[in-house]
Amino acid sequence: MPITTPLDDIPHHVISEGDRGEGDNQEDEHQDDEHQEDEQELSDRIGAEATDAAFIVANQHSTDTNIVNAIALLLGTQREWNGGDCLEDIANLIGLVRQHPGDQDPAGYVARFLTEHPSN
Repeated sequence: MPITTPLDDIPHHVISEGDRGEGDNQEDEHQDDEHQEDEQELSDRIGAEATDAAFIVANQHSTDTNIVNAIALLLGTQREWNGGDCLEDIANLIGLVRQHPGDQDPAGYVARFLTEHPSN
C-alpha cells in the first residue's frame, strides 16, 4: 500500500502556480524580497559584530593568528569592500604585529621586513 499525504488528494491544478492570480504572485514576490532583505540585514549585522570582536581580540592579544583572523573576518563579512577604508584597517591590524605598512619608503620596508621575518 503506497504512502500518501494530504497533498496527494488535492488535484495538481489546484496547487499549481499557473492558476494563481497575478496579484497573488506579485504579493508573494514582494514578501520574498522583504524576507531576503531581512536575511541580508541579519547576516550583515552578524558579520559586523564578528569583525568587531576579532578587532578587539587582535588589539588585546596581538598575535599573528589573531591578526589574520581579524583580516579574514574583515574581508569575509562585507558584501562590498571600500578600498581605502578596508586597506587602512588591514594596515592598522598588520601594524599591531609588524612595522606599520607605509611608515617608510618601500625599499626600506622590504629590507627591514625580510631581516626581521625571513621566509622559511
